Amino acid sequence: MKRFSLLLLAMSFFATSALTAQKELKEGVIKFEVTDVKSDDPQMAAQLGMMKGTTNDVYFKDGQSVSKMNMMGGMMKMTMLTKKDETGTMLFDAMGQKYMIPITAEDKQMNKEKTEEAMGDVEFIYDENDTKTIAGYDTYKVTIKSPKMEGMEMSAYITPDIKAGAEVMQGIDAGKLKGFPLEYVVSQGGQFAMVFTALEVQDKVDPEVFNLDTKGFKEMTMEEFQSAMGGMGGMGF
Repeated sequence: MKRFSLLLLAMSFFATSALTAQKELKEGVIKFEVTDVKSDDPQMAAQLGMMKGTTNDVYFKDGQSVSKMNMMGGMMKMTMLTKKDETGTMLFDAMGQKYMIPITAEDKQMNKEKTEEAMGDVEFIYDENDTKTIAGYDTYKVTIKSPKMEGMEMSAYITPDIKAGAEVMQGIDAGKLKGFPLEYVVSQGGQFAMVFTALEVQDKVDPEVFNLDTKGFKEMTMEEFQSAMGGMGGMGF
């Protein structure tokens, strides 16, 4: 169960473009994929192998964002919509079990406070000499540390040329960084390491993506959803 929880924790963290690094992007689509997974534990490595190829497409425009994550070959899907007023909707589909969870501004603020408390005082260590080009953008490295992360290590390659309020790394608001992450790594000692990389960046977004299709989804509160996930073995939410 501990290994399974770690796997789901990693899951929740989430160039073909002709764009130049000098162009500041304020709307568009960024397509992420889990490009590498590894573990020193053979059993954990086998479980992590199911996560390789997981995609997370992030859409953003005019203060709104939608994140669409597709895991384990479509067996599990999660969509998160955040509106300008900080309200939102989460859709969760696990092998046909569909749940819709409305998120109020109060819910979001409470979750933010809990996350910040759990992570503690986060330190961002920037290294502008460690660079790479990702999806056509120049990026540099930031290491994220906190005494409360208990062996958890996070790092990212960020670009200042993309302006998006979308949260990509769990618990790390993009506004706290000097740039938007186009690659990030989440690791827990030798137990696991997972790499998310932006493979494509588009500079246009269809506004219809912000109109979610909720047909067939059962509405429930966040508390009810967390209870349901506990009955399924825990989903790390």
